[in-house]
Amino acid sequence: MKFENNYRGIIRAWNDTGRKKLIIPLLVFGNGYETTTNFARQEHVPYFSSSSEAAYAVKILIQRMENLNKYDLID
Repeated sequence: MKFENNYRGIIRAWNDTGRKKLIIPLLVFGNGYETTTNFARQEHVPYFSSSSEAAYAVKILIQRMENLNKYDLID
C-alpha cells in the first residue's frame, strides 16, 4: 500500500471520529510527498516535515494544556 493511501485512511478515520483526538503527522519526503501534502492542506490537517517541527508543536500543545489547567479551563 502506498503511503498516500495509508495517510488518506488515517485522515478519513480521524474525520469519522470528529477529530477529537490529536494527531501529529510527520510526512517525510519521497514518492507521493507533494500529493500527500496537498491532500493535507485540502483537508485542513496539520502536518510536519521534520521531527523538530513535530516536537515543537507537541511542546506548544503541552504548554497550552498546562496553562488551561492552571486556570481550571479544562475538566
